[in-house]
Parts: sequence; structure tokens; C-alpha cells
Amino acid sequence: MFKGKIIFSKRIIILIILTSCSSPKSLEYKDYKNFSIQKLGFSSTQIKLDLEYYNPNNFGLQLKNSELDIYIDNKFLGHSASDTLINIPRRGEFTLPIKFDADMQGIYKNAWNT
Repeated sequence: MFKGKIIFSKRIIILIILTSCSSPKSLEYKDYKNFSIQKLGFSSTQIKLDLEYYNPNNFGLQLKNSELDIYIDNKFLGHSASDTLINIPRRGEFTLPIKFDADMQGIYKNAWNT
């Protein structure tokens, strides 16, 4: 009687360990919204937008800071950095606000080459 319960308990513990140790899944990009040009210039233009992502994991996260380089068709457009705390819900969508200065010289150069 006890042997069957011990084997069953061991199987449950092994199952819990295997499922809890799975590697985290990547966040999924969904869409962008609220695109706006904050300041227009010949050398640099300030752009603001919100990126929407989905967290497919069974656990929430906190994003304390982010840095990203922005490219369009493998051409560098700008750099963004943020130190705003963002709570990412488990199995839920969240918004990442982005603000960056676009390098207009690079955009003009690439426009002439196409």
C-alpha cells in the first residue's frame, strides 16, 4: 500500500520538476501603435511609438531597463534606451514605449541608393 503511494508521489515530483525547469519562451512581437514624430529635423528626427508584445510564459517578468538599436532593411535608423520599470504579465500582452532620434543623414543616403 505505501509502495504505490511512494512511486506515485515520486512521479508527481519528477513531473513538477520537469515542467518548472523548462526554458523560457521568447516574447512575441505583435504590433506598433501611437507612432508620432516629436521633433522634425534635417540631421535628426525624434520619433515616439509603442511596441506591443505578448508573453507566452507561465510567469510574469519585470523589465527594469532596455536598450535597442533600430534597423529598417538592415540599415541603422537609431538607438533607444529606457530605464522605466515595466511589469510584464504572464501569458499576457504588454506595451513597450520607445523614443529615439532617427539618423536622417542615413535615411537620406539610403533613399538615394534605392
